[in-house]
Amino acid sequence: VWAVTIWDLYWNMIDVYGFDDDIYNGTGGNNLTMQLVLDGLKLQPCSPTFLDSRDAILAADLANNDGTNQCLIWETFARRGLGVSAKTGGTIAYDVPLACQFRLKINKTASSEVAAGEALTYTIEVNNDSPETLTSVTITDQLPDGVELIEGSMSCSNFNLDNSVLTIELGDMEAGSSLTC
Repeated sequence: VWAVTIWDLYWNMIDVYGFDDDIYNGTGGNNLTMQLVLDGLKLQPCSPTFLDSRDAILAADLANNDGTNQCLIWETFARRGLGVSAKTGGTIAYDVPLACQFRLKINKTASSEVAAGEALTYTIEVNNDSPETLTSVTITDQLPDGVELIEGSMSCSNFNLDNSVLTIELGDMEAGSSLTC
């Protein structure tokens, strides 16, 4: 299990950084993987479990590369059952940290205090954090009691308000794009 997981990591890193024939000074994925594994050996505890060794390689990436490869490393280990929720003793897991999951991210903000009768600024930022275009993106949100939408105040034009439920149709979102309403 361990050897095939490291072999997967080796080739996943080569897919990203290429292969470098210079085994001493090279900067390819093969070189980066070997350095991470060797540095991980230095960081892991005595008698390590697979999870200890995984965590040591992740720590080596943080130290050597400012964590640039964290998601690639997590995805590689998770594919072999050594994901975030895995437990020593046989509990396998195929999950990765939330930060590594490609998804639609929504951040909603509003003024923290508003006097009665004053306008409340309410912002919804939507980010497509997936590697591909998402089609027909629609978000809904419940307006709090006592809050009414001011006619003409929405910056996103394709929306509907029904019984305090705001539905905004954003359409297609390219990979890495964001919209703010």
